[in-house]
Amino acid sequence: TERTVFLKGMMSADKLSAKNWNSLEWMYFLDGLPDKAAYDKLQKLDAAWHLTGTVNAEIGSRWYAHAIASGIKSVWPSAADYVTGIGRLYLIVPVYRALAQVSPDGLAYAKTIYARAKEGYHPLTQQAVEALLAESGARWGS
Repeated sequence: TERTVFLKGMMSADKLSAKNWNSLEWMYFLDGLPDKAAYDKLQKLDAAWHLTGTVNAEIGSRWYAHAIASGIKSVWPSAADYVTGIGRLYLIVPVYRALAQVSPDGLAYAKTIYARAKEGYHPLTQQAVEALLAESGARWGS
């Protein structure tokens, strides 16, 4: 697949046929990335296809989770905007999880975002995010 060729360094990000991809094709591509894809590969993917700041919620959830897990700290503010603007549990939990698990700083950032966004979330979403943050806090000893 193009993803495999791209990840092996045999194709540059801008050579992907993504110009014609629909949302499902992007979701498939992003879902198949390793949990912690190479930092430089994801930066090049973002530079070529401008995934940070996407208006597509499905793509955003996947993109931010991968970018954060791979250490791209520059996406944090856009990820914060994303999770405060969307309340769908299944879309925001991967982003909160990525932040909370990437580092103690990421967990602190996730807690700050959540404090701002909490009132806009459904009670079940609040419960899920709070459990995730508590679990990650135990992991980091905070």
